[in-house]
Amino acid sequence: MSIRDDNILSDAEHLYAEDLGGRDVTLTIAKIEKEEVKGGGSGRNDKRYTFHFKETPKKYVPGIGVRRAICAAVGTTNRQKMIGVAVILYPTTCEAFGSKNTPCIRFRGLGKQAIATLAPPTESATSDATNGTFDDGPTDADVTSR
Repeated sequence: MSIRDDNILSDAEHLYAEDLGGRDVTLTIAKIEKEEVKGGGSGRNDKRYTFHFKETPKKYVPGIGVRRAICAAVGTTNRQKMIGVAVILYPTTCEAFGSKNTPCIRFRGLGKQAIATLAPPTESATSDATNGTFDDGPTDADVTSR
């Protein structure tokens, strides 16, 4: 599915609810990076996880709730293992920035091909996924302690 590019309210760099055209959109994760992003309303720059997709050059900066949901569905917090996973996003409204009707993007579930290729999550992966952080793989301490 294509992302709207005719929306004058949206910038060219980030994915916004309006870009989804009022419908569910399946996007394939190409990479997840921690990047400096201008804070929503705060004016300061923060390091945030950004999702890049194969289907659009726009990057998505999900909040902690969406990250937790994706981690739980995929069964891992390792962002490298999420590459190639198809996620279904949908536009809605939420309470943010002092308004109860702020447009936002939520996670509905995994795309059909992602569900077919992912192994069922283990109990430890599911519990790790609830913290919303990403695991970049073993650290030096993990490797040397074995």
